Amino acid sequence: MNYLLKLLSILIAIIIILIKPLILIRFGKVPSKFGHLSQNLFVEFYKSKKIKALDLYSVNFNDSDVSNNFLFNLWKKKINIIPIYRGNFFNIIESYCLKISKKDTHSIPRFKIKDHNMLITYPPIFDHDKIFSKLQKKSILKKYNIPNDAKWICINNRDELFDKLNKDRYVKVHKRKNFSINSYNMMINLAIEKGFYIIRLGVIAEEKITIESDHIIDLPFSKMRKPEDDIFFISNCYLYFGADSGPWTLAAMLGKNIAFVNFTEIFFLTENLYSLSLPFLPSLALDPLTNKLLKFKHYKKNRIHRSIVNDTFLSPNTNFYHHNQNDIKNYFIEILDILNLKKKYDFSTDQELFFNNFTNSSNLAYSKSNDLRVSKIILNNYKELLL
Repeated sequence: MNYLLKLLSILIAIIIILIKPLILIRFGKVPSKFGHLSQNLFVEFYKSKKIKALDLYSVNFNDSDVSNNFLFNLWKKKINIIPIYRGNFFNIIESYCLKISKKDTHSIPRFKIKDHNMLITYPPIFDHDKIFSKLQKKSILKKYNIPNDAKWICINNRDELFDKLNKDRYVKVHKRKNFSINSYNMMINLAIEKGFYIIRLGVIAEEKITIESDHIIDLPFSKMRKPEDDIFFISNCYLYFGADSGPWTLAAMLGKNIAFVNFTEIFFLTENLYSLSLPFLPSLALDPLTNKLLKFKHYKKNRIHRSIVNDTFLSPNTNFYHHNQNDIKNYFIEILDILNLKKKYDFSTDQELFFNNFTNSSNLAYSKSNDLRVSKIILNNYKELLL
């Protein structure tokens, strides 16, 4: 580090510490990934709500395509922040504030993985109906030839192209989340029959939806797509039905209905997202020796999970069976029935058999009184895995 820059950073840090009785200055970071941007600022907003401070965020993205700039500008209306683009200098000052004061007073409380549950239990910060003006809404709907009174379902998946374009370790570990968009085909046809439009979210995708219909908007392949369109469709959707990648966190913080398809980290749910109100459909782990479906009671010893409580992570050699079109269609029917009846599942014996395999630690926040349920597709079609 340049000597003068280091000296200046130390001097500014000392001044910030000394003026703390007059004004508290804190530093934070805005993540570059869309999903992390949504969840981190949401949680930090609530953690900081009762603290008067001047918050300086370093913004380390320069993005024109994946909606980050639009979303960040939305947040600037809610949080007292001064965006410092490419703010490494401010990160250095923050580190010296920490070293000199021996306290993290000058750091905005960071998002922690256990904070995920706040996304679905705390009230939405934004009124989803007011993010876009009436004129903006009409303009976007007209562009995609969607009626003003239409209802739509947002779907999402991750496929191989995402991994090919991103070479970091985080992405490689999460390759198990990848599945084909065409696994949704039967569900899409049924949704269209019921009068819904289908909005496929995202920018990076290898496969197109193969169904031809004017009720389908395949955003990754749309030449009309603008960065804010994903946010518009998520904020006004009837249901988010898809993978546990980026967009779901925005749907959660806006209070939308969320149904997870092919979820690979069951321990993550029981530890960190145990108030999820709709049943989830997990992918099924394959035995590394026989390549057959693994019984749930063997998940833990085979490290088929990511557990923060138990400090263990998914084995990099784990492979998963992702559900076929029929399973996903029937899961969709199950979700619609719950939404139409507005009635949650009772905690049945089979539910208890399932969750007993993922709640062995006394430190887990999940209990029978929570909302979390697994889909009946698992309990009915894969019952042998419960035994």
